[in-house]
Amino acid sequence: MKARAAWPGKCPAVRSIENLGRSDAASPAVRIKAGRPKQPAVAAPRRKVGKPETYGKNNAIILQKEYLPIIGHSSYNVPQLFTLLNGKEMNMSYTFDPEETNRLAEARESFSGRLLTDAQFDESIAITGIIEREIRKSGSFKEKLGDYAYAFARTENFDVGKAEIILRDIFKARTGQSMNQMREELAEREEKLTPEEKSAAYDYAIAVGEMIEKGNKISFNRAYAHQGELLGGSLKITDAGAKRLMKEAFKVAQESEFYDWGKDIEEKFYRPQIEAEAQQRNEKSREQENGRPRRSGRQYRR
Repeated sequence: MKARAAWPGKCPAVRSIENLGRSDAASPAVRIKAGRPKQPAVAAPRRKVGKPETYGKNNAIILQKEYLPIIGHSSYNVPQLFTLLNGKEMNMSYTFDPEETNRLAEARESFSGRLLTDAQFDESIAITGIIEREIRKSGSFKEKLGDYAYAFARTENFDVGKAEIILRDIFKARTGQSMNQMREELAEREEKLTPEEKSAAYDYAIAVGEMIEKGNKISFNRAYAHQGELLGGSLKITDAGAKRLMKEAFKVAQESEFYDWGKDIEEKFYRPQIEAEAQQRNEKSREQENGRPRRSGRQYRR
């Protein structure tokens, strides 16, 4: 009797992920009972991918580098797993640092994480992403934390105080530092900026005008926020601090107010674009109305 070759294709762990949600008739176990289809004597070569990586404290599951693991019994959704199971990308408003992948596993097994259901853990991860974005944007978090802790607790079996503790614990496990530590680190970094680093703000301020002029319907506030985020990320300070530096650097160089300059450019380039768009929309609406067949009143008579 000839020895059967190993099934070609992806590793068993990946096949088990792809079989989630399928009917029992299509599961590997049922196929085994019914008899495996004949395989060639020589296994087909596997597709070469990156070096396998081990995830999780217990090294429970080893997958190829391109796949995100399911650690323990958790089924929390992260973008890569969502795409793998559903065949489409997940629309997320926050992103994960590569180092956070392992920290997510630790957060799931932390004291606060173990007490949560999968759905609750999903929500807590999303909320901590929103709070982190607020810290990096404005340098504050208490209002967002209070609002989201209240919303989180409304539909769960714990109070607002417990929800806030959970969010703080998950935040620290996910990012490696507490909310206040992140806030203080950004503030200290801004205080220690050198004159050379601050001088870079002028180029970002000028880029605001270029975005409005060359972009497609980009307002001053949008361009200002975008350049502030870029400068803040470059200098590792808050967006609000970066925007202050841009405004100050522009005033020194141009001896005029940055806001007035930006609004003038907006009026010159952005305003005509949105007015033309509104006119095209109105014309299209009128054409559609004129193209509709008018019904006679007799059709509605009984």
